[in-house]
Amino acid sequence: MNPGCFIRAAGASLIALIICGCETFPEGPFPRATEVGWWNDEGASGPAKIVVHVGEQKAYFYKGKTLIGETTVSTGKPGFSTPPGHYTVLSKDAGHVSTVFGDYVMHQGYVPPFAASHGCIRLPGQMAIRFFEEAPVGTPVTVGE
Repeated sequence: MNPGCFIRAAGASLIALIICGCETFPEGPFPRATEVGWWNDEGASGPAKIVVHVGEQKAYFYKGKTLIGETTVSTGKPGFSTPPGHYTVLSKDAGHVSTVFGDYVMHQGYVPPFAASHGCIRLPGQMAIRFFEEAPVGTPVTVGE
């Protein structure tokens, strides 16, 4: 194998590894991140609830029966799917760092327009902060197809 071909193959492998990871990516030749979404909790009250639609790559935040926020998300890629089901927020740690995937804090960061994580649900930074602040321990979370 000639050195030029080896360098191109190594570079392509590195890019594929970066795109497939569960990390925040720098600016570069990657697919553009999707729009953040919106938030309006003015006058809304009631218990918090989060609904994630994997097929839409969206998450919805409710207070009572009122939809107060919507955001794009990036869920688990093939082979690392985000399992559907009914969950509950058991604990909160804004400074949590993955022991497997490195400095990936609060499931925020790069959100491409497709499923790209290792099963976690990633949100754009500002929306991750909103969801984190507004979802107390005990908040129900529904993940559907």
